[in-house]
Amino acid sequence: MKKKRIFNKKNTILNNKNFILFLVIFIIIYFYNNLYYDKKIFIVEPNHDKFYVVPKDPGGKKIPDYGINILENNIKIDENLYDNMSLDHLVYSLQLYISNSINEIEEKKIFYSKKLHASKNQFFIGKFDNTLGSYFLLLYMNFTNRDSAKILCDHLKTKDINCLIVNVKNL
Repeated sequence: MKKKRIFNKKNTILNNKNFILFLVIFIIIYFYNNLYYDKKIFIVEPNHDKFYVVPKDPGGKKIPDYGINILENNIKIDENLYDNMSLDHLVYSLQLYISNSINEIEEKKIFYSKKLHASKNQFFIGKFDNTLGSYFLLLYMNFTNRDSAKILCDHLKTKDINCLIVNVKNL
């Protein structure tokens, strides 16, 4: 009977031959690349042209320079239409409309007086100054407290009229 080997010895000769073959091929490729090829893989030529060109006349509409404040309104306000002294007796009021044009406020004053069936002396025009410019508020009626103004504002909202309660003393 023939003996069977349980543990086989690995063929190290074959492994050594494969390793040596791989090493020789790697060395050949390495020397071939370094000796026969230029070391630069790709060449980027320097650009001596201009990268961009700004046209002397770009065309289009010329926009005038109004200064630093780009939202500045250059409309001359007719101070005869606006009287801020009539706001001294107001405490709370309803803001119906806001605009930077006093003429537009006057038009809305007529519109709301017809829609609400109110007299024109129940409407007031207030001026609100901020960093963006002057705005005019169309105010409706005078209230002594905020709650009574809120009741009327809720009633106006049922008629599809937007309103805002304003403390006029803070303008």
